[in-house]
Amino acid sequence: MGRGLFRTAIERGVFFLAVAIFVLVTAVSSAHADAISIGYSIDGGAITSLGSSITGNFSVTGTAIGAFTFNNISGTGSPILSEPQLSTSSLNVQSGAGSHTLNVFITEQGLSFPSGVNSFLSSFNSQTFSGSISSVLEQTFIDTTNGLWGGTSLASANFTGIGSTSSTNNSPSLGPNPYSETVEYTITTYGVGNVNDTIDINLGQATSVPEPSTLVLTGFGLSGLLLLVSKRRLNIA
Repeated sequence: MGRGLFRTAIERGVFFLAVAIFVLVTAVSSAHADAISIGYSIDGGAITSLGSSITGNFSVTGTAIGAFTFNNISGTGSPILSEPQLSTSSLNVQSGAGSHTLNVFITEQGLSFPSGVNSFLSSFNSQTFSGSISSVLEQTFIDTTNGLWGGTSLASANFTGIGSTSSTNNSPSLGPNPYSETVEYTITTYGVGNVNDTIDINLGQATSVPEPSTLVLTGFGLSGLLLLVSKRRLNIA
């Protein structure tokens, strides 16, 4: 085989290797689209689902239920954000007359990254706290069975006014099956009021398991290195 044909064969091999890596990682990444679901209960009643989405984001706006109005409740996760981050960054709820307790649940299901025992960071915030609101209890959970609305407690914070706090806690052992994470808001009222709160979950420390995007870059980097080495060898020959 001539030098030109040998070089062409190597270049084609490297190209198809890069394409194969890209297709494989893209397929794995798309398979990891997670379901975001929102549910609620009032005064200790059964949990009612408000729906779900696998687009990476789901929100409920302008919905009146019982003594409460959900002006904006939203959850954002994978594939918009990298697993296992769950951002519920605009919970806005208004209460009507009377004393009531509202529980709001936002769950991300189908998580596959990371595995094992990991450090998770729970960030809690209370931005608006007005009118007849007694308290807002914010909590985070991990469920190794991939269920809705709860699981093993990670962290919690109770607010009686504006404030913020965070907590880093170890998860139970995760994987190889998918798991879920949930944030829960418990809003206690004694009349008309309004609250706006956020909870974010993310990894509390770096992990050695690469993200799909990292695998893509690594694959193309290795392919380019192989191509460069092969060309140098051909030039030397």
